[in-house]
Amino acid sequence: TIQLATTGSCLIVQLALCGDGSAGHAPVVLRELMNNPNIIKCGVSIDDDALELYRWSKEGGGGEGTSWRMASRLDLGCILPDNNPSRRAGLRELGQKVLGVDMLKSKRIAMSNWGGPLSLEQIAYAARDAWVAAALVRRLQETGDGRYRTDNIASLLRDERGLEEMDARAAARKEARVELKELKASEDRTEDDKVRMEELQFVLDTNRPALPPTFDKNMSFPLTLF
Repeated sequence: TIQLATTGSCLIVQLALCGDGSAGHAPVVLRELMNNPNIIKCGVSIDDDALELYRWSKEGGGGEGTSWRMASRLDLGCILPDNNPSRRAGLRELGQKVLGVDMLKSKRIAMSNWGGPLSLEQIAYAARDAWVAAALVRRLQETGDGRYRTDNIASLLRDERGLEEMDARAAARKEARVELKELKASEDRTEDDKVRMEELQFVLDTNRPALPPTFDKNMSFPLTLF
């Protein structure tokens, strides 16, 4: 399910109900929008969603022309001032601190079936999350701080890591974790095993997910937080 929103409207697209649910049956205009680097996509942990879409499009078997590369991804979880650069705020925290809106998150709705026809509760839940992301960006742009102009955000995201590389790095991490776990569980490790464990740890260290591009946090945040 994809949610697209402005501060005044929201469109929810259920990809699972587009034809047979494969990338080849998804609306072409939607794929073009998601792949367009001049259109910024905002969300929290948005790289995870983008990677899921990319893998789904690869599994569809439609070839290079049907891949979803979701260019220009802005992770809003990193915009708040924080002493921990790796910490990401959730949408609820962002809504509270930046917009003064308390979003009650329902685990029941979040864990419900999103593959079939959506209930009004699900539609409202999905639309609200998308609206908050759009409203956050609008609120930042209303401050007049040049960092948040659309062209400056696009420039910030120009060197983001591509999804093909992200997918390959994630696969390398997964393989290394599995093998490393097996070696650690062994009670009679050889010297070769110990060398291999060091090699696997190196693979994990060098393929860590990169922190998403974010704004200079040495500069003051332009809003008074609630």
